[in-house]
Amino acid sequence: MIMKEKTLQAKIIKYMRSEGAWIVKYPGGAYAEVGVPDLVGCFKGRFFAFEVKVGNNYASEMQKHQIGLIQSSGGYAFIVYSMKKVMEIVKGWKNNEI
Repeated sequence: MIMKEKTLQAKIIKYMRSEGAWIVKYPGGAYAEVGVPDLVGCFKGRFFAFEVKVGNNYASEMQKHQIGLIQSSGGYAFIVYSMKKVMEIVKGWKNNEI
């Protein structure tokens, strides 16, 4: 059975906080900016955003656009499908590889 997106988001938040990051869930809804990634935060001086997807779900064009804006502004933004990917990103930050 595929993990629910909400469950993966909660696991990512817990993990990132355990690593010392500030991280929040960006609320969607009628008044929210369209396409902003699910999770935004800061880790060791790096602004980051994660668009969380599970299974065969893919980022929308607006989500990809927002990710591109974050990256072109010097932030780090990723589409993540697993805890493994998040942990690889954090490892890269810790080793100054990303």
